[in-house]
Amino acid sequence: MEFFLIYGYAFVHDSWYTQPNSYYMKFPAVDIETINKICKGDESAEGSLDTRYSLYVYARQTGKWLSMLIDNSIEDFYTSFSFKKTKDFTNFPPVLLAHSFHDPDVSFSESQILSSLLPNSNLFVSSIKAHDFDKDTSCEDTLSLIEESLNFIKVNL
Repeated sequence: MEFFLIYGYAFVHDSWYTQPNSYYMKFPAVDIETINKICKGDESAEGSLDTRYSLYVYARQTGKWLSMLIDNSIEDFYTSFSFKKTKDFTNFPPVLLAHSFHDPDVSFSESQILSSLLPNSNLFVSSIKAHDFDKDTSCEDTLSLIEESLNFIKVNL
């Protein structure tokens, strides 16, 4: 078994998801009234990309992303969805991490820290100044990531 972790959602470093994000602060402000209309007071799991993206922008502008995702305590979240509480990384399978050094959304340090903790990991670093650096399927970084991913699978199967 092997893992791919692209974009760095490992939650090993606190501040990037609990503080307002400077990149999203440059976007037009999304207010709570807009969020309430989208959610209509309930959980909202459906809608157009534009509608859903407004939720994400609001969460990142306010630093409330985590509290909007979870109903339980932060400790339950860390136990279930994070590497933050993990003490022993020695038995993890091979992991390929991919992250942009200039990611404006998720701090590159997420993948950097995880790479240092996981003894059998490879860290692919993109120089593209975007979170979804592999969106352009013809760019050199995306092609390199595809090649590295295929090699990773071949070596670890």
